[in-house]
Amino acid sequence: MNNSAFPLGTNLNGIANFSPQYPFVDYFKSSRDWSANGKENQVEFDQDGWVKSLKGGASVTTLFPNNNLGEQFVVSYEGQGTIKYGSGATKIESASKPGRDVIRVEPNANAQLSITATDPKGTGDYIRDIQIVPKQYENIAQSQTFNPDFLESLEGYKVLRFMDWMGTNGSEAGKWNERVEPDDANYVGEGVPVEIMVELANETGIDPWFTMPHLATDEYVRNFAQSVKDNLDPKLEVYVEFSNEVWNNSFQQTQYARQQGEKEFPKSKSPDRAWFGKRTSEVTQIWTMCLVQDKTG
Repeated sequence: MNNSAFPLGTNLNGIANFSPQYPFVDYFKSSRDWSANGKENQVEFDQDGWVKSLKGGASVTTLFPNNNLGEQFVVSYEGQGTIKYGSGATKIESASKPGRDVIRVEPNANAQLSITATDPKGTGDYIRDIQIVPKQYENIAQSQTFNPDFLESLEGYKVLRFMDWMGTNGSEAGKWNERVEPDDANYVGEGVPVEIMVELANETGIDPWFTMPHLATDEYVRNFAQSVKDNLDPKLEVYVEFSNEVWNNSFQQTQYARQQGEKEFPKSKSPDRAWFGKRTSEVTQIWTMCLVQDKTG
């Protein structure tokens, strides 16, 4: 049988520390948001999500992915402070040095990384740019975004649907200037940057399928589409969908569509569907204008 006659697409798992997929060489990109043991005003973050200061004995902890192979990881970072490990993650002191820890993670462990002190001299040199990389891939961590094992798992697919990577269900993404960016500490919750999704499509040669957030403004949609236009391999096709399952009452986007529909189409028997159709048309028109403007101009 010729499999090329039956092209397959696939959804990608959402970015999470418990996901069975490990898409990035840097596992920290899939780590949980920081959890603080102190009051909110005792922890200060920079614009990328790194901890600038800890006051009053506060500390922060995250859980990071564990590939369950019982192997060693290299934790690299910039800045001064104290990092500790727990819940099955153990620092190998003899192999570690400032800025580069080597740790062993036990299979099935909920591996933890904590910052208990940062920027101790008050010079602004706080712990930042943490990377957690399987030791076998340390030599490619600065040049390669994606885990080679993950790339291999995508072979044979023709379309990658980024619904979960974009955190589409219940997404709060709306304004372009508040979007997730590549330098953010992690990509959990708010989604993966468009630049990274395009990079994956280009590297694999697989067509991308984007699901635009239901709260996205026209500016957000336009800039997102323009970023794809400017950076995606022109040989690839683009699939665009407005949100996801805007009929499923368990999703916030369905409730939002109903609210907007009742305002704009009060006489409609299906105001949510009327609004969904209207907004889908608007979003796809913006995409069309961005993608074909050079061809028609």
